[in-house]
Amino acid sequence: MKKVLIVLLTPFFLFATHGATKIRDSEKARDTNLKVLTHEYLSGTLIEVKGPFTMVDPTTDKKITSSFFKRRFYLSPTPEGLKWGKVYKGIHQFQIIPKHKDTTFLIDGIQYSGTLAAYDIASKIFLVVEVDVDTYLKSVLSEKFALKDVHQTALEAVAIAMRTDLYQKISASTNPFWDLKATDHGFHGTSLFTINNAAEKAVSSTKDLIMVYHNRPFATTWTEDCAGKTTSYKTIFRKDAPGPEGVLVPYAQKTRNHHTWKCSLSKKELAKMLELNAIESIEPYSCPTTQKIYGLKINGRNLSFRELTFLDFQRIVGAGRIQSNDFTIKLIDKRIEFRGYGKGPGVGICLLSAEELAKDGKSTASLLGTFYPDTKIIKLEFIPQVFFSEEDKDSEE
Repeated sequence: MKKVLIVLLTPFFLFATHGATKIRDSEKARDTNLKVLTHEYLSGTLIEVKGPFTMVDPTTDKKITSSFFKRRFYLSPTPEGLKWGKVYKGIHQFQIIPKHKDTTFLIDGIQYSGTLAAYDIASKIFLVVEVDVDTYLKSVLSEKFALKDVHQTALEAVAIAMRTDLYQKISASTNPFWDLKATDHGFHGTSLFTINNAAEKAVSSTKDLIMVYHNRPFATTWTEDCAGKTTSYKTIFRKDAPGPEGVLVPYAQKTRNHHTWKCSLSKKELAKMLELNAIESIEPYSCPTTQKIYGLKINGRNLSFRELTFLDFQRIVGAGRIQSNDFTIKLIDKRIEFRGYGKGPGVGICLLSAEELAKDGKSTASLLGTFYPDTKIIKLEFIPQVFFSEEDKDSEE
């Protein structure tokens, strides 16, 4: 089994092994703050800033106003400019930058930290929170694992995998305003990480650690139970995202028949969900090596049909019903029966197996090596220019 190599290097020369690209501190392109679209297409919203702040116009970097006191106003677009307490004429976007580390803001009662940007786009409000990657991770992982007792080593592996994914999202982003949406990972503010100290500890203990594949961070995720096999991110998410291939997972394979699920729907109910006149047949599109389903074509009457990715299909039907993408489909009279194995998209770390490996004393690096062959772990405090460029992509030896 191939193992992940941990390379703890300074920011001056990060890829010093295998004759790979050297990254100098002077080549720094961006810090590791993440721009998250939290709200979109709003007619208006209540925003309260708790603590000293400065408001600036991001188009000119000029200060609009500042305050040492709490401010709470309804934000709305007007033809003259954004209104927040008063109309800022000619200003259709602004940033609220904290003057103190303890400054926070509430958007409709949900607490955030970091920098807040507000944009008037076609008379609708878009809000973007800029927060450091680790604060984002603590919030997301604390909520995901709030009611679960997960081994600390497994949590650390998940934290590194998610940080790797976020670094990739930052370096691949082509949107000048945000890198991803809050709905991508279920980000609900920055006060939630206090509900799970284990998740907070896992993020802190792996600070600045990411994986690289061919000297680049890559898109990935984790799955609760892969049912014996994982597949690549690009196969399931249908994106041109280079990364390691899937692997066989013996423990999950051994327990495959103990983790089954079944969902039975009437054809009429599913047709209504999918806005079709009827359900005549369903054609799954699957990975030839793992049989994980990445898409479906649902045929109705009179040549009507819908083609959906597995993720969209699961979102429409419900993750509680369609628990994984490892399933079979049977049309029986007026009903459709789905029978499947495992839970989750079958990509990245299989948490069920990672837990067992961690209990057997495997290290965080060993866990990552199990699920991500041909990768290395590095310590990286910023996003270098080379990650943003398609040039000079060295292959791993």
